[in-house]
Amino acid sequence: MNKVKIQYVTDPEGIRKAVMIPIEEWERIEAQIKALLEYGSLKESLKQGFSEVKEIISGKEKAKSAKDFLDEF
Repeated sequence: MNKVKIQYVTDPEGIRKAVMIPIEEWERIEAQIKALLEYGSLKESLKQGFSEVKEIISGKEKAKSAKDFLDEF
């Protein structure tokens, strides 16, 4: 990873109040955050799906037809 040029914004007492980074670095960070959020959402959906399958296998839930499943979208 390349060294990022970071600039700090300070108040009159010298206390750091904000950080400035190059826009390219911010865009890279935003893309990584978006990817992580999408991964987390996908992971939760898969966990829920596997839980539903367990319920169906155990007989606690009724399986849906492919048509009903697709109609939910």
